[in-house]
Amino acid sequence: MIGRWYYRRLGKNSYGLPSQGIYEHLLGLADDRGGGGEHCAKALKEALESACIIRRGRRNRDGVTGQLDQLDADLLKNAKASLAGANSKVLD
Repeated sequence: MIGRWYYRRLGKNSYGLPSQGIYEHLLGLADDRGGGGEHCAKALKEALESACIIRRGRRNRDGVTGQLDQLDADLLKNAKASLAGANSKVLD
């Protein structure tokens, strides 16, 4: 899943980015859950939720999860709303 964000008013920055533009990056990976719309929606939902986790504190042995990690519900709501043409009932 590719994340594409519009930004503006960045000003001078150490990353060499222009003051406004579109930033595109890998947002999440959805593994194969099988065929059909329901499986695709489930994989998309899991990838979105993973991208909306605020990671805090020490990492567990897997190096990814941590005890203090929390899902940012507002960010997830906004991410779902930004999906053009997506059926929000499937993602709820």
